[in-house]
Amino acid sequence: MAVDPPRRCPATARGRDPGTRRPRNAGGGGAAGRAREAIAQVEALPADEVDDRELTIAGLLAQDGRVEEAIALLRRLPGTRAATDLAELLISQDRFAEAVAVIPDVAAQRREKEKAASESKGGWGSDPCSAPNTAPLE
Repeated sequence: MAVDPPRRCPATARGRDPGTRRPRNAGGGGAAGRAREAIAQVEALPADEVDDRELTIAGLLAQDGRVEEAIALLRRLPGTRAATDLAELLISQDRFAEAVAVIPDVAAQRREKEKAASESKGGWGSDPCSAPNTAPLE
């Protein structure tokens, strides 16, 4: 008994995306086209409606192949996540010296955050058991 080969959708057989009339690698299609659409949608929303709006846009710019734009945007942003994302992008571009220069900023921000948290707790915090024991031994 002979088995017929699986039938292919005529659209995919001709190198077209199913459900569309445009070729698979046509401009505006694929991941780059989706990234451009997502950037436009995020930019159209009010700034307070999107968490980490600028970081999201920078990530989408990088996905769209606009890495230099993403790097420029991340350089302007404060915070640990922006510095980390910037370092990752620079490393992906083999710009290691620039990435290393960004990384100490992350460590400094972490120290500042820990210092602020420590100061807000009043030194040893609210737990009296965490304070050093200075009672004389008998």
